Amino acid sequence: MTNSEHFRPLVSTDYKPLHTILPLSSPLRLGMGFTTRCNFRCEYCYLYSADKEKIPPGRDMPFSLVEKIAKDIYEFENPIAVADVSQNGEPLLYPNLPEAIKLIKDTQKVKSIRIITNGSLLSPKKAEELISVGLNQVMVSINGLSDQQYRTVVHANVKFDTIYNNVKYLYSIRQDCHIHVKTIANYFSEDEQKKFLELFSPISDSIFIDKAVNQWIGVQLPTPPYGREEGVNRFNKHFDLETELPVCSAPFYFLRIHPNGQTSVCFGDWEAAMSMGNVNNMSLKEIWNGKELAGLRKAQLTRSGIPSQCNKCHYYELSTSEDLTPYSEELIEKFGF
Repeated sequence: MTNSEHFRPLVSTDYKPLHTILPLSSPLRLGMGFTTRCNFRCEYCYLYSADKEKIPPGRDMPFSLVEKIAKDIYEFENPIAVADVSQNGEPLLYPNLPEAIKLIKDTQKVKSIRIITNGSLLSPKKAEELISVGLNQVMVSINGLSDQQYRTVVHANVKFDTIYNNVKYLYSIRQDCHIHVKTIANYFSEDEQKKFLELFSPISDSIFIDKAVNQWIGVQLPTPPYGREEGVNRFNKHFDLETELPVCSAPFYFLRIHPNGQTSVCFGDWEAAMSMGNVNNMSLKEIWNGKELAGLRKAQLTRSGIPSQCNKCHYYELSTSEDLTPYSEELIEKFGF
């Protein structure tokens, strides 16, 4: 969303339909949760809305495990397209973030490394460190246009001017790093959304206004202002497996690593309830080609033995990934199921 000539595309334009390149010898996208700690309690996040007894204490990934993951990445024959080093936490709280990014970058097996941050800790010094180690993308979530809005939406005492100036400085030193800024329409009026675009368009390479949705397993989000309908959680609806449930593409291209080493392939699985294996005792390549992931892919394609979390999931409604349903028979043959 832009009216400025300086904007750049956020994603690669060299796109091939997913079904034409399967099976993959390595994930296209790797999510690495270096920390689950966060200094915000956003109303649209499970950290705010889930049963507090279910939420484990915030934890950091041991740096020794980051080193092991970097070695595992190097074993893949083909490069990973994107590595997200922020999954369910504020990445700038991770004490070794620049060093961790450099380790992943030095494998030369990841095309693009990005973080998603709330911007509150993105000081000039931290920005310089991240640019110096070759970070490719920074996605900044803006949760208010005033100090009061931040207190209301994220329940944190932060200064909007600090966050704005952090983004402004990062943009000024970004070099080849792509700066993407986004906010959530549900919490702001149309006039406020226009103000957001006016403020941040000149200091970003791309900009977008999203919507908050119920996307976390086991979580029911509150209804924010400005008319978002009270929605049913995307994991609380049931399908007719044979006629309604699409083939989920996530197990075919995505792998997510939690701070304790557990892996999963579901974007809403903040608990790692559907573990595909643990990188503490398996390599990423073993997990990617392992029986757990093979079983999930087969279940998705054949409509048989689908996990309970999957058979009531509407997450696909939010995803830009390809629906693989029309290619089920072709893919069953390709994978040898």
